[in-house]
Amino acid sequence: MKKAHKALSILTLMVLIILGFNSCLGVNADIILNPDNSGTLNLEYRISHALESLGKQDGNEQWLPLPVGKADFERTIPRIPGMKMLSFSSKDDGKDIVISVKLEFKNMDALLEFLDASGEKAVFAREGASSRLTLVLSGGGGNKDLEDLFAKVSDGYFVNISLALPHEGSLKAPSIEGGEIQGQGKKLACRLPLSRILASKDAMKLEFTW
Repeated sequence: MKKAHKALSILTLMVLIILGFNSCLGVNADIILNPDNSGTLNLEYRISHALESLGKQDGNEQWLPLPVGKADFERTIPRIPGMKMLSFSSKDDGKDIVISVKLEFKNMDALLEFLDASGEKAVFAREGASSRLTLVLSGGGGNKDLEDLFAKVSDGYFVNISLALPHEGSLKAPSIEGGEIQGQGKKLACRLPLSRILASKDAMKLEFTW
């Protein structure tokens, strides 16, 4: 279990990030995109106290590779050209630690680097007059110990991702039990059970096209 965190990417935070951040979390990521591909990202994620305790078993305090404090974001965001933190808040509702962050990005490159610096799980492409943003949500990856750990605390948590566009677009997302998809319009969105994502041995893709 000490090496389990190495299999996670920053997009798992969303999903993070969304979006590579596929830890046992509830994640809300709302992206508002301007015509010049600048915009804002409102990010909220929940860290279960149960997960926090499990992650610390056997001295594995470093297991949960997620920014949970304002200082974590203040160290990370300035390293990304074109990214700025507008606000941060943190609260404990008794069940979860709830982190809310609002970020501003000047261009698509800044957003992609925040979501996944490797360039593998968050990809932007232009095809003629069309644009496409692909986000890859990784499953358990065949790590039985990691899957069992996630299964204990992921039930009831969801990954919610939305993209507000300057004009009409479409979203292709996996059709899974308990999921909801808003696939056409200026605001595209999906709500996917985290337990289903983690149970999948294959990566799940979200494709936003506009």
